[in-house]
Amino acid sequence: MRKARLRDWTAGPGHRIGWTARVWEAGAPLALRPYRLHFTARVLSWTGSAVSPIALAFAVLHIGGGAGALGLVLAASVAPQILLLLVGGVVADRLPRHRVMVWSDIVCALAEALAAALLWSGTARVWHLVLMSGICGAASAFFTPAAGGIVKEVVPAEARHAANALLKIAQNLVKVGGRPSAVFSSRRLGRRGPSGGTR
Repeated sequence: MRKARLRDWTAGPGHRIGWTARVWEAGAPLALRPYRLHFTARVLSWTGSAVSPIALAFAVLHIGGGAGALGLVLAASVAPQILLLLVGGVVADRLPRHRVMVWSDIVCALAEALAAALLWSGTARVWHLVLMSGICGAASAFFTPAAGGIVKEVVPAEARHAANALLKIAQNLVKVGGRPSAVFSSRRLGRRGPSGGTR
């Protein structure tokens, strides 16, 4: 069924030549619903990953932390990834990869939502952000190995090169556009209190 959909997509309406045909073929994996869901989820996840470090920096400064506190928060994200990456790889091999990815993102989203609530209420402390960063770093250690092998489960072999290329293009676009957007949003939100007034 997947191969048939790919053939229909790449055949397309009418005859295509040159770069138009190549673009059409490059997007062929998007004809597969499982890949579309995966692609959309990865773009959303990368967007969050691009925004998070910038937002964390503004958050640490907002609650009175300095360069040392910011370094501690960022280190708290990296350390669990290094320590737990092998464990995450074993878990990804033994459990359904999509479930590992979903639950990893859920855990991180809950931690970030709690940190955001504390910041918005004015009760956040540096150790809250360190804990949140550590939880998301640990979740990433499980997410990354699972995501690395999911494409081969949802895309036929002949379309995997195009599928991986689409993901890489999307990732780079998010990196380029996500961080400037995060800076702009953080500065705008940083001027407003919980009531919406300008500080």
